[in-house]
Amino acid sequence: MINLVSVARVGHVYGVPDPEVAHARPGRLDRPSRLALAAAQRVFAEPIAERPRLGIWVVSQYGAFAANADHWQGFLARGIAGVSPLVFPATVPSAAAAEIAIATGAMGPNVTLCGGPSAAAALLSLAAAALHDGSCDEALVCAVDGFHPRLAALGLAEASIDAAVVARIVRGGSPIGAAHGATTVGAFEHAVTTSGGR
Repeated sequence: MINLVSVARVGHVYGVPDPEVAHARPGRLDRPSRLALAAAQRVFAEPIAERPRLGIWVVSQYGAFAANADHWQGFLARGIAGVSPLVFPATVPSAAAAEIAIATGAMGPNVTLCGGPSAAAALLSLAAAALHDGSCDEALVCAVDGFHPRLAALGLAEASIDAAVVARIVRGGSPIGAAHGATTVGAFEHAVTTSGGR
């Protein structure tokens, strides 16, 4: 359990995000970024904009796998002419966190971790520590993985995940639950929903 912080609100997106989010920056956002932005918009009752004391933490089991697969497929097929300037920015795992920061005007900490369920637990602990030390006034924490056919072709059970779960956490209140689950998104969702977040 993570003490002295609580979940203020939780947003979920499963599958294809809302059309207005998907086309917010046409051709620029990769699937995990679209999913994460759609879930982030569900967390705030008011429009997400200009929240300079907001910190952003994102965890993903597969990170930028899909964008990297598309990038390298183009490069290997056609050399530099096959590299898309629209795909390349998403080849870093922090693309979703960066897009949320752009949408919110967040200037607090911005952290991305990749890995399994233990990465979800570590992410929540890092966000709580930043709230306690005053690095930010509120934290937006997100677990996201977007479906990609190459992941499914590898036979990974988790490859069918096409979801984002976002929670806004603040100082005080009930402790956040433990991150238990077989996948990163599942473990994260368990932690933020067992703490009483809405």
